Amino acid sequence: GTNDLTQLVFAFSRDDVGSRLIPEYLRTELLEKDPFESLDQVGVGRIIQYACSNARDASAAIKIGVCGEQAGDPESAKFLVACGVDYVSCSPYRVPIARLAVAQALLEAGRVSADTLADLADSAPGAAETVEHSPSATAAATESTGAVVVAASDGDHEFVLLHALRIKGFAQPEVVAEIACVEAEGVEHLLAAFVERGLCKHIPARNLWQLTPDGRERHAELLRDVPGHEVDGLREHYDHFLDLNNDFKALCNEWQTKVGEPNDHTDADYDRGRIAELRALHQQAMPVVAGFRAAVPRFESYSHRLTSSLARLEGGETKMFTGVMCGSYHDIWMELHEDLVQLLGVDRHEEGSY
Repeated sequence: GTNDLTQLVFAFSRDDVGSRLIPEYLRTELLEKDPFESLDQVGVGRIIQYACSNARDASAAIKIGVCGEQAGDPESAKFLVACGVDYVSCSPYRVPIARLAVAQALLEAGRVSADTLADLADSAPGAAETVEHSPSATAAATESTGAVVVAASDGDHEFVLLHALRIKGFAQPEVVAEIACVEAEGVEHLLAAFVERGLCKHIPARNLWQLTPDGRERHAELLRDVPGHEVDGLREHYDHFLDLNNDFKALCNEWQTKVGEPNDHTDADYDRGRIAELRALHQQAMPVVAGFRAAVPRFESYSHRLTSSLARLEGGETKMFTGVMCGSYHDIWMELHEDLVQLLGVDRHEEGSY
């Protein structure tokens, strides 16, 4: 229990300090981050490392799990995976980002293969379940499969491709092209050139590409050259997006749970209600995405991809709501958010948006 360990290490109760003292500690920089949201890797982390090491010495096959809000923080999840933890548990609203963060950390650590992660995504709860089929939704999905392409110079190609990998974590060339809004043909050749420069690495088993530390540094350099008017144009609509983001997280929670229990998706009426709510949220989101697109044309891809994913969901593919690594609405929404975070230089911990 990471919350209990945090209270032990910091010698204070979350209930006593959570709403009053921690904000003051953060403001005065006594704490860099809220330790109940982002794991303290020096103190609490050392206890976890010690526990994992000694548990493995006693029984190599023992399964070790962690429960606490910190499991929903990507950096904390990565640290826990490095400690050798087998599973994590957190609040339902943090489950989607925790699942993605753990998957990326497992892949980076070499504890699972890309094939295994893909198989797990395909077999995730709800992946094979359907709601009432909608011919009109299927038609909409069929009509919206064309790729969106925005003209870019060679220099721009370097940034948008590295940027796509920074957002996605790891991806196949066609996905990189879709996020970057460039022609798919030739992307793999450009990525191979990045490998030669040490900017990314290739995982042949699933044809996945991922940034290296040098690639992240190069991306950060190019990020500083993004024109100011583009950043200003995005920022103009960002607060509205954050409001919608809160609504979307709540809706994802409602989709994944029902009356406090995991949603087994056997109640078609309940699922249809949540899908209808997502349709309403989508209609509110599209003008905001259009505002982003006016500032940065490649954001058109998010409009296209979100619309396509929603159409597939309405057509019966229930995994298109919150499925992981399958192009779900949640996948794409999270990528949109991360794109904005990168371009605007947002500190997620300070902002409190996940």
